[in-house]
Amino acid sequence: MRKLTKYLATFVASLLLFVCLEHRAVIAGALEKQQRFEASLLSWQLVKKQIARYQYSVNFSSWVGFSNRTTLSVEDDVVVNRAYVAFDQNNKLVAQWQEDGSDEIGTHKRGATPKTMDQLYRQCRSEVLSKSAQENYISLSFDENNLLRQCTYTPMSCADDCSFGVNISDLQFNQTP
Repeated sequence: MRKLTKYLATFVASLLLFVCLEHRAVIAGALEKQQRFEASLLSWQLVKKQIARYQYSVNFSSWVGFSNRTTLSVEDDVVVNRAYVAFDQNNKLVAQWQEDGSDEIGTHKRGATPKTMDQLYRQCRSEVLSKSAQENYISLSFDENNLLRQCTYTPMSCADDCSFGVNISDLQFNQTP
């Protein structure tokens, strides 16, 4: 009986140690992501001082084959254009539209929400990096200029099309308004 008690005590202690080490690794990973995010935000703030206009795209591709792309143009911290294209499983164009100016921006329900890079950084911080890394896969990546490219979370219990957050591509700058 003593051997069994000793064995169980050793097993429980080992299990607790493993859980503590795993928790410590999760916290360290979250801190590293937060530091990388802050460095990227600083890079964005420096770039933003030098430009008046930029554009970026948001792409979505489903596991069943359909896809869409929204391209947003920003001038002086305001989204001034939003263009959308959608394709079916055979890559056939099924929808296309463009919104120009404050009266039209956001009038179509489909497509990426019109946001500036500042808003995307805030979304990353508040809606993604705040999620539990023990319950979600958190992805954070940057482009060659250390600017935000992807900041998403996917619940570990989800299988298809359940990644949420910021996922941008083709960020381009124009110095002149």
